[in-house]
Amino acid sequence: MTDPATLTANLLSNALQNVHSSCTEEQRVARQLLRGVDPFERFVPARLLLEALKTHLDQHRLPEKPVVLFMDRLGGGDGAHAAAPIIDTLGKRFRGASFIHVSFATPSRGLGSLLRGNLTRSGAEHGVLVDVVSYNRPAEGLDLDSRQIEAIHNECDLLITYSPGGAGGLLPYPAHPKGDPLLALSHVCVLSFPDPESSVADLPGYRTVIEAEPGLCSLLLRMQVMNDSGQLEELARCTLGPDGDAEDRLWVLLDNARRRRYCLFIEPMSGGRPAGAPVHCPCRTLLNRGLINDVSVNRIVPAGNRLLTVAVGKETLT
Repeated sequence: MTDPATLTANLLSNALQNVHSSCTEEQRVARQLLRGVDPFERFVPARLLLEALKTHLDQHRLPEKPVVLFMDRLGGGDGAHAAAPIIDTLGKRFRGASFIHVSFATPSRGLGSLLRGNLTRSGAEHGVLVDVVSYNRPAEGLDLDSRQIEAIHNECDLLITYSPGGAGGLLPYPAHPKGDPLLALSHVCVLSFPDPESSVADLPGYRTVIEAEPGLCSLLLRMQVMNDSGQLEELARCTLGPDGDAEDRLWVLLDNARRRRYCLFIEPMSGGRPAGAPVHCPCRTLLNRGLINDVSVNRIVPAGNRLLTVAVGKETLT
C-alpha cells in the first residue's frame, strides 16, 4: 500500500473499533427489516455505481497513482461484488492505483477475512493495491473530528459511498446536526432506500421479523409529510403486531400521503417503547427535493422494492 492509503486505512480501522457496540445493537432489527430484497435490486445498484464511476473518471483527471476510498455502508458480500469491477476499471486506467475497501457492519473475521482474501486477490490480478477494513460497527456510529476528516480528504483522490440493500434508510433523518462528512466528501454515491410504495407488500416479511426477534413486540409505522415550511410532520400512524391495524390502514395512509412529499418511518417497539433505530422510507419526490443535505442528487432509479439514488457529495462541488 502507498503511504496515504495506509494512513487512511489505519485511521478508519481505529475509528471503527472505537465505535461502541451499542450502535450495532441499535441497528440490529432495522437491518433485519431490510433483508427482503428483490433479486433485481441486487444487480442494479452495482451497475449504476460502475456507470457513475466511469462518468466521473471521464470528466475528472486523477493522479497517475490515485488513492480510492470505497465505503460500503451495508457491509458484506454485496459491496464486495460491486467493488470487483471497480478494481478492474482502475487497473485498466492507472498503474499502481490504491483501493481501500471499508466494509461497515462486517465482522473482521469470518466474512471479513473472506472479503479481504477475494478483493486483495482481485487487486493483484489487475495491478491495484488493495486494503480491506472491516469491523462489525455501522457507519452511522463514526465520530470523526475535523482533523481526521481533513486527513481523509487530503490523502484520498476519489471517495465512493455505496449503500445498497435499502441501507440508505439507516441514515439519520432529519439531518443530523453534524451532517455526514464522509458522504458530503464523496465524489460518487449510490444510495438505496426502501420504497414506501412497496411497504404494504412488505408487511408479511416484517411480521416474520417480529415473530423471530426476542423482545420485539411490534413495529410502529409513522407516516410523515412535508409541510409548507419544508419540515416533516406526522400525518398518521399504524401498528404491525398483536392487535395492530397496519394491514387495514397502511394502504389508506399511503394513498393520503401521495398527494404531498412524504416519508414512512418503521420503528421497532418493545413494551410500548422504541427498541432500536428506525428505517426511513422516503418517497421519490422527497429524495429529489433534497432530503439528504450532504449530497446533490443526479438521478433516481426504481428497482424492485427499492429507490436508488445516484448522487455526488456537496463538498466536492465547491
